[in-house]
Amino acid sequence: MNIRKTLAIILLLISITINAQSKNVESSKITGTILDSKDNSPLPYTTIYIISSDTGVFSNEKGVFSINTSELEADEIIRFKRIGYKSSDMKVSELINGITIKLVEESMSLDEVILTNKNINPREIVKKILLNQSENYKTLTSKKQIFLRHKRFADIDKFELNYKKSTIDNIDESVINKIEEELITDTTYYDDFLADIYIRNDSEQKSEIKTKPIKFVALKEKDIAGIKQIKTLFKNEFEGTNKKEYWKIKSGIFGSKIDINEDKGSIISVKTDVKKDVNRDTKLTSNMSYDILNHIKDTQFLKETEWEFLHKPRRYNYTLIGTVEVDDEEVYIIEFEPKRKGLYIGEMYVSTETFALIKADYEYAEGKSGIDISLLKFIYKKEQSKISIAFEKINGNYELKYFSEKTIFSIGAKRKLALQKKRNRFLIDKKLRELKIKLNMLIKRESSVEFFVINREEITDSEYDNFKQEKYVDIIRIDEFDDNIWGNHPTIEPTKRMKEYKKIKI
Repeated sequence: MNIRKTLAIILLLISITINAQSKNVESSKITGTILDSKDNSPLPYTTIYIISSDTGVFSNEKGVFSINTSELEADEIIRFKRIGYKSSDMKVSELINGITIKLVEESMSLDEVILTNKNINPREIVKKILLNQSENYKTLTSKKQIFLRHKRFADIDKFELNYKKSTIDNIDESVINKIEEELITDTTYYDDFLADIYIRNDSEQKSEIKTKPIKFVALKEKDIAGIKQIKTLFKNEFEGTNKKEYWKIKSGIFGSKIDINEDKGSIISVKTDVKKDVNRDTKLTSNMSYDILNHIKDTQFLKETEWEFLHKPRRYNYTLIGTVEVDDEEVYIIEFEPKRKGLYIGEMYVSTETFALIKADYEYAEGKSGIDISLLKFIYKKEQSKISIAFEKINGNYELKYFSEKTIFSIGAKRKLALQKKRNRFLIDKKLRELKIKLNMLIKRESSVEFFVINREEITDSEYDNFKQEKYVDIIRIDEFDDNIWGNHPTIEPTKRMKEYKKIKI
C-alpha cells in the first residue's frame, strides 16, 4: 500500500471518529416537550429529575425541557413531576430527541359526602386560606438552593422626537435626529442566577436573608455606537454643572430635578461601592439578596392586587370541581372567575385538612387589566398578568416550590419636554441652557420572573449567623445563549427567543 492510500485511509478513519463523537455529543442532550394528556396544552415548570441523584432541570413556560444524559446509564430513571398530575418515569434509553411526554391529571374521585353535602361553600374554603396562613406558612431558619431568571423584552412601536430648539452646546437638530434614527427598536434582556440562600425571621418576625452566589449569567446589552456618542455629549454637559446650578426636566406644569453624581457627572442618585477592576463585572450581593427577598414576599399573599381572589372573595364566583390527592394530601380543586369588579380567572388547589393554598394558576380575565393611567397625554397600562405558584408540604409546613409571573405593559407619551440647566437665585432661578422637543412614544414591554427552590434544609440560628455573605457577585456576560454555560447545574430550559438572540454590534 502506497503512502497516499495510507494517508487517505487514516484521514477517513479520523473523519468517521470525529463524526461519531459529534453524534454522541448531540445525542447526549435530549430535548422534549411536556403536555397535558387531555387537551395537549403545555405544562410549564415541570420538574424533570434523575431519581438516583435527585438532580435535574425544569421545563420552561412552553413546557419545553432539555436534559444532558451523557453521564447517565441507560437504565437510570428520569422522573417527570408536576403538582396535580401523576408522575411519569422513563429510562434514559427510552428518551429520544424531540420526545413528547404527556402527563395524566390526577383522577378526581369525589367523596360522596362532598357530593351530597350542600353546606360546602367554595367561597368559605377560600376565606380560610388567609385565616390559616400564619399556621401553614412559617418562615423557618433554612438554607435553600434557588434558581432565579429575569426576562425583559421591549418593542418600541413608535418613537418620534420633534426638535423645537436648543441652547445647549453641541446638541442641535441633527443630534436629536440621530437619536431617533439609531434608537434600538427592540431590546432583549435576561439574567439567570443560581445561589444558596440562608433565610430566617428576626425578632420582629420579618424575614432576613443572606446569599451565597453559585453562578450569575446575564445577556450583554447591545452596542450602539451613535447612542454612546450622544450619551457622551450629555455627560459633558452634566460634568460642567457647579454647586449653584442644577438640571431639570419639565413637561407642561410638571417638572423634576435630575439628581447628578457630582464626582462622575452621571445621572445616578445612589452611589455604590464598585471595585476598581475593569476586567471584573460584579454586582453587590446585598442587592441580589434584597431582590430575592422581594420575590419571596410576593408569594406571601400580602399584596391585595396580586391576590385579590383571596382578599376580596365577594368579587368572584367560585366553583368546587372536586377533590384530588396531591403528594398524599387530599385537596379541593376550585375554579374562579371575576364578577364585575374582579380581575382574575384561574384555578387553585386547597388542602381539605389545613386549608393551605398548595397551587394556583391565574391571569387577567378577558377584558380586564391592572394599572390603567391615561392622564395629560401619558399612558401606562398593565395589560396582562399571568401567575403560577406552588408550595410543597415539608414536616407539616408549606414551603414555596416555584413562582412565576409574566406581565405586559403599554407605555406611551405625547408631550412637549424641556431639559433645562438653571442657576439658583434668591427669587427666580435663572435659565442657562434649554433643549425643547416634542415626544411621541409608544412602547410595549413584556417582563417575567421565574423563581425555583431546588432543594432545602433546616439550619440553626448559629449556622445562619456564622455564614458571611460575600460583598460581590461575579457576573458572566454573554453575547448570545450558550448551551454549555451552565454545565450540569439545574436550570430552566431557555425559550426559543432567548436561544435565537445574538448581540447586535455596529
